[in-house]
Amino acid sequence: MAKSKKQAESGVVAELAALQGMGQPELKAKFKEVVGEEPRSHNKPYLIRRIAFTLQREGKGRKAMKGQGEAAAPATAPATDAPSAVQPAEQQGSKGRDPRLPAIGSIISKNYKDREIKVLVTEDGFEMDGERFRSLSAIAKKLMGGTSVNGFLFFGLLKQEKGK
Repeated sequence: MAKSKKQAESGVVAELAALQGMGQPELKAKFKEVVGEEPRSHNKPYLIRRIAFTLQREGKGRKAMKGQGEAAAPATAPATDAPSAVQPAEQQGSKGRDPRLPAIGSIISKNYKDREIKVLVTEDGFEMDGERFRSLSAIAKKLMGGTSVNGFLFFGLLKQEKGK
C-alpha cells in the first residue's frame, strides 16, 4: 500500500514538473480541466500555482489524476495563494490578495460629491452598484470622470505621507 502511495505522489510531482514546460495555451486548457473554470489571468506562474494548489487540495485533482490513488500534498505546491515568507521577492510579484485590502465580503464606504459610495469586496475584485471592477483604482477613475487616482488613497485605506 505504501508503494502505491509513493507512486501516486511521484505521479503528482511529475505532473507538476510537466506544468513548467507547458506553454500558455496548454496551461489554460489544463487550468480549465483541473480547476473547472476559465482562467481570468494569463500569468503563467499564477496558472501553475492555481493548478498545483487545486491538485493538492483535492488530493487527486479531478480528471487530471484519474486512476491514481490519494496523493499526499506535494512539497512544491503552495498551501495558499498568499506569498510565502521563504519565497524570493522577485517570485512574490502580484500573487495572492493585497494585504491592504479588507476581508472578502467587507463593504468599503466613502462620501463623494454628496453621494455615499459603497463597494463590496469580492474574491476576484470589487462590486459597486451591480458593476464588477478589478481594482479600487478602476472604481475611483469611474467616479472621478476618467481621472486616474490611487484607489487605496481615494477610499482612505492608505494614508498619504506628507510631502508626496
